[in-house]
Parts: sequence; C-alpha cells; structure tokens
Amino acid sequence: MDKFLLLSETVRSSWERIGKPARVLCAFSGGADSSALLLLLCRLRSDTPQFPQIIAAHVNHHLRAASDQDAALARAQCDKLSVPFYLADVYPASSSEEAARRARYDALYRIASEQNCDVIALAHHLHDQSETVLMRLMRGSVDGLKGMAEFTPAPDRTPLWRPLLGTDPAIFREGLSQLDLSWTEDETNADPAYLRNYVRHQVLPAMRKRSPQLDAHILNTAQALRDESDLISSLADAFLSDHASLLPPCPFLDAQAFAQLHPALRRRVIRSMLGAFCLTDDVMFTHIGACASIRDQGTVNLPHGFRLQHHGKRIHLLLPDVSPLPIDRPEVLPYAPGLSNGVDYQSVPQALYRNTCLRYRQPGDYICPFGMQGQKSLQDYLTDRKVDRPFRDHLPLLCRGSEVLWVIGVGASETLRAGDDPDQNILLHYSGRLIMQPAYHTTKEL
Repeated sequence: MDKFLLLSETVRSSWERIGKPARVLCAFSGGADSSALLLLLCRLRSDTPQFPQIIAAHVNHHLRAASDQDAALARAQCDKLSVPFYLADVYPASSSEEAARRARYDALYRIASEQNCDVIALAHHLHDQSETVLMRLMRGSVDGLKGMAEFTPAPDRTPLWRPLLGTDPAIFREGLSQLDLSWTEDETNADPAYLRNYVRHQVLPAMRKRSPQLDAHILNTAQALRDESDLISSLADAFLSDHASLLPPCPFLDAQAFAQLHPALRRRVIRSMLGAFCLTDDVMFTHIGACASIRDQGTVNLPHGFRLQHHGKRIHLLLPDVSPLPIDRPEVLPYAPGLSNGVDYQSVPQALYRNTCLRYRQPGDYICPFGMQGQKSLQDYLTDRKVDRPFRDHLPLLCRGSEVLWVIGVGASETLRAGDDPDQNILLHYSGRLIMQPAYHTTKEL
C-alpha cells in the first residue's frame, strides 16, 4: 500500500508540471487502472486545498452484455467518493478497437467541453506505453516510437493528461486490494483477436523475458524521440511560416524551397501540413515517404480523398470538400498614378466600375489581357500566366458580364487602363487573402 500511496506525489508533481489545471475530468471505466487514478485524484483533492475539482466520465460502448452493469458499478464508486458522475452512451460504427476508441474519445471531449474542464485525466501507465509503441510500429505509424505524452495539448479540444504514464500497473491492483476496493474486469481484454491484447499477452511477455527492463527502455526511448521530434517540428513550423499556405481552399508548399530541405525535415513538413487537416492518425510512413520525395507533375493519393500534387513551382494539397470563400469587396480609394499592380491594387474607370460584379470563373469567361490587343479565353489566360490549376476555381474575379476585368492576385484587362482624366478613375484595393501567397495558419485557427 505504501507504494500506491506514494503515487499521490507522482500525480501531484505531474499536475504542477502541466500548470495546475483547475477542473479535471477523469476518464473512468471502473477498471483497476482508472479506479486507481480516480482514488489518487480524490486523495489529493482532500490533502491539497488548491487541488482542482474532479468529475468522472464513464463511456458505455454497448459492445458487451455486462456494459450496463459496469456503468452502474462505476456510478456507485463515484457516489462513495463524492465525485460527480457523467455517463455517455455511445454506439460505435463497428466492434473494432479503432471505432470504439474514436467513439470513446469523442464522448470524453464532449463532456469535458460541456463541463468546462481544463484537462482529461487518463490512466495510461508504463505497460500501455509499451503496447502503444509496438502497435503503432506494427501498423507503420509515423509517430509510433514517440508513444504517448504525459500532456497532449490540442488547439480546439480539451488537453489529455496522463499522470501515471511511467508507473508499473501492478502497483494499482496491489494498492486497491490492500484497501479492500473492488474494480471491474473487461473480459474482452483477454481476446487475442484485438491487436492490443495480442501485444499485451503474447508479444510483450516474450520480449520481457529477454529484456526485463524493456518497458523502462521503451519509455525512455519514446521520451528522447519526443524531445527530438519537438525540435524538428519547430524547424518545420519555421519553414511553413515562410514558404507555405495551410489555409483552405488551396494549401500549398513552395516546391523549390521544399526540395532543398534535408529528407528528415521534408517528412516533418509534410506531417505538419497533413496534421493541419487532421490526417496524421490515418497516414502511414509510406504516405509520408512518397509525399516527401514527390517530383514535378507527380501525385500522391492520401486517405479520405486527399491528394498531394506537384505543379512545378508549388506542391498542392488537394482537399476532398472545398467550399468557395466569400469574396471581399475591394476598397475604393482616390486614384493615384503608379500604384496599380494588377495584384491587390488596380485602377478602374469610375463609370465602368458601376456595372461590375465579383464572382468566381464561369464557362465562357474571357479577358483582354493588359497591354495586348484582342481577347482570349480566361482558361488560356491563366495558362499563359502559369497559374496552377488548383488555384483557378478560387481566384476572385471583377467582371462585366462574361468579360473578366481583373483576376485579383494575377492581372487585369486592357479595358481597365486608366483614362487621361484622373478624376474619372478610381483605385481599388483588395485587402482579402490572396490564395497564391504564403499564409501559414492551421485550419483550426480559421
């Protein structure tokens, strides 16, 4: 029991290390691991005046005959500990590990948000870390060897907190037994059909016989790789800030700058780019390798309908579902000679501007290119100006009927040439985002 009670200090130190969150949601299955975590949190709540409020959330997956009974026992345990209890009933799309996991985390995130919790406490321990590393390695996951982190922040979700990640789970059962406290057992945890159970009951025991310190080695390796990953991620972020746009509808990388990077940094840049669109969980190392070595005019198919395409100067991430952006109305300024550039500033005869509209391209559009005689189709004009295909449907146009007067961000029509009388001209300033320019923000910041 002494070892178990000492874990209170482990939890307290971890809580202080992550910033002393004021309100904690404990993911509580009623099993030995989560029972130990909830008990330790409650002990610290009693012993530490400033320790946070604690609530418990139990997720009933309805995949086992005993799931309702387990939920009732979990509620009873929380009542004894005077911990507010919240039950989430979920119905995963299948009985697979991944479907159950996603449904469970979605429920926990929802409850945490509804209850204004600062963190979600999870009872992951030393053996869970080993299992996770090996499972991800077996699946070819890019981040496999990093394992789980003590604290996992998320821009738009409640952070995850694992205060017992370095603890041998045998201590949990010993401590609960000595305190005469019960817990539930999930019989599916012994089913080798699930990958985690296969790793837990067959792979890791054999490895521990050869290497008794295996779990500690995996834990230390994962932490070292996480530290190195943080460093290379900062370099990738710096690259993206200068040479990329991660904003829909047309995220892209500067191809020349990307090609000059070290292969390891190219892979991390790709991972960061895909992570901005929540693709990292389903992307394998083979995907990352293919993306990192993409060549001119090459294409890499990615999960969920995403594609990476190399268009010479830029490498585009093509999104499966793209909604057109609203077009900002240009600001009308007094005419000033020499400021018009056809990109974000353009002079316009005042009388002509009254009959224009802003829209995206349509069939039959044409333009009279500035400085040239005659007209050409908008399609040919964009090809001549070497505008990448992914941009073409998303360039805002100033039009008069089917005549395109200004392709904002690209160039203008000869029709807009300023007249001799300055008072008959105006200057338009487009202050909206120009999609062909680098703009490093994640989709979560939109």
